[in-house]
Amino acid sequence: MVYRASWDDERLVRGTLRDIARRAREAGIFRQALLICGRALSPDRGHAASKLYDAGFSHGCRNSLADERFPGRCALLACSKSGLAKARELAQGLGEGRAEILAGPEPLAARAARAWPRFDGLVFVGAAGIAVRAIAPLLGDKAADPAVVAIDELGRFAVSLAGGHLAGANRLARRIARIAQGQACVSTATDVHGMTAFDEACAREDCRIVDADRIRALNQALLEGRDVAFRGDRAVYGRYWENSPCVHWQEPDAPGPDMPCVWWNCFDPAKAGPDDLAVTARRFILGAGCRKGCDPAGFVQAALAFLARHGIAESRVAGLASLDLKRDEPCMARLAEALHVPFWTYPARTLDGVPGARASAMVRERTGTGSVSEAAALVMAFEEGGRLHPAKLRVPKEAVQGSMTFALAAIPHGRSAASRPKALYSPLRGGLCVAGLGSGEPDSATPEAMRALRECTVLAGYSGYLDYARRLLGDAYAAKEIVSSGMRGETERCRKALERAREGERVCLVCSGDPGILAMAGLAFELREADPAFRDVPVTVVPGVTAASLAAAALGAPLQNGFTLLSLSDLLVPASEVRANIRAAASSALPCAIYNPAGRRRRELLAEALAVFRFARGDDAPAAWVRHAGQPAQEIWTGRLQDLDQDRIDMSTIVLVGGPRTVLAKGALVDRRGYGEKYGFGEGQGGRP
Repeated sequence: MVYRASWDDERLVRGTLRDIARRAREAGIFRQALLICGRALSPDRGHAASKLYDAGFSHGCRNSLADERFPGRCALLACSKSGLAKARELAQGLGEGRAEILAGPEPLAARAARAWPRFDGLVFVGAAGIAVRAIAPLLGDKAADPAVVAIDELGRFAVSLAGGHLAGANRLARRIARIAQGQACVSTATDVHGMTAFDEACAREDCRIVDADRIRALNQALLEGRDVAFRGDRAVYGRYWENSPCVHWQEPDAPGPDMPCVWWNCFDPAKAGPDDLAVTARRFILGAGCRKGCDPAGFVQAALAFLARHGIAESRVAGLASLDLKRDEPCMARLAEALHVPFWTYPARTLDGVPGARASAMVRERTGTGSVSEAAALVMAFEEGGRLHPAKLRVPKEAVQGSMTFALAAIPHGRSAASRPKALYSPLRGGLCVAGLGSGEPDSATPEAMRALRECTVLAGYSGYLDYARRLLGDAYAAKEIVSSGMRGETERCRKALERAREGERVCLVCSGDPGILAMAGLAFELREADPAFRDVPVTVVPGVTAASLAAAALGAPLQNGFTLLSLSDLLVPASEVRANIRAAASSALPCAIYNPAGRRRRELLAEALAVFRFARGDDAPAAWVRHAGQPAQEIWTGRLQDLDQDRIDMSTIVLVGGPRTVLAKGALVDRRGYGEKYGFGEGQGGRP
């Protein structure tokens, strides 16, 4: 019992619950006293200090343990209404501004797709299997994917699903488990064996891996107990591997035995081996803006203070970035010199609309772009990272004294050139990707086309082809913005797709078959060339399985010796040109695949084409048609050209007319390549028997 705490006549009375009342009466204490009860007051514990603010103590509302530290922002996704209460509890424990609950009527997969590029971690409240199915289409590169954790609705088990080390999912799982008073489930091999993986240490130290492809080999050596050299920061080595029998610290320039090496902030390309891992602490790009004539000394002082406020050492800055208008500002040159970093500037059109950068109308009015410091930092960090993954802001723009702005972006982890996937969209400026979906069935869509669908933010196309995309994407389709039009609205929807791409969106313009064969790719390039507003829009093409290939596969091998591809549509091409193409194709020795053969009212050119082919190749020439090629409703006819029924042909049909080497044998239509003639097997020696 403490009487008149902090006053000059303060008195302290010790006892137990059994006798404290008697002791207080004997001391004459009846008021102005505070009673404190707890085992920590026991005499045999001495003067025990409170652990509440001890560096090693962590609880649901305070995170101080290195293996639970997750500094990024989290999206919380409840799989059911009952999981929403647990999501709110977790959000409160993670702290204000650190978590956002994504609720609403849209499917879970759509919410996950929306959160994937925006957050550092995704926490699913519900069954782990549901979370796995939701993120499966989104997983791309462990060097860039966010952390993913699933926790059950009662908070008993928090499971690290993806991004365990670099993204911090293992640490996030432990943090979530502590808030929920549950248990973290971490399965990465190094953690299971009580080791610190090299990429885990890199993530904790907030450093950058130059080539993330080499992580696996070094971590495998650690697990197998093979010798690994560590050259660089002795303090980092001491924190993680000083007691490891197989990781040996060496001076950066010391000769050593031949073994895989981790180069920590001292990478020497001339000495590096094929299995070495390079890590650099220079991970950040400082974006800056200022008024004209800004005082150089004051500018440098403000920038260094900005870095200090956010715990970033000057030695960790890899570059300074700004707008072209600031190229000759003395204060910029002085700051780059003080930090010993390169200074790069970018034109306004490059910085305008960079995803992740907040735009200001006032800034755009003065500079021609909506963002300077944030956008410049993001662009330079993206380029320093090898133009593979978009950079993320570590510290958003801060204005200082009304005349200076600073922002900080983290350079993404690197990849070797050989392992980098084809960029379908510009990570910083969006772009238009024209993708062919083949027949629209899952087995017909290529992996690259599926990636284009998953990564886009806007889907554009004819309504029928968008139905294909809906089936292929499932619940993730709901997260896309849709630009749709009818069959004759090609120019309108292509223009809208380019407009959205110009605004920084990742737009996927879909069509059936292959986009470069009688489809939308050519129109996209024509419109970009014709309209100066679209000249800077990146356009890529993802090939698809064209109808001729699908039909040929259904028939056998009728095109293997080469073929001509002919369209009978005169909606865009004059009929006279179509007729000239028919005559040229019929006069060749090649099989012919005929697209757009006939509509309900447009049937004259089909009749003319078949007559020309009968005259050139004879009534007995092998022929076939395939309707709805590659789809469940597929229909096939094969026979002689003179027996082909024109009335059964429509716009969903591909017609094939064989050449002199084409045969119909045992139900398969085959164009003989010439192997029988060369090697002396088979009948007919290449001609029709």
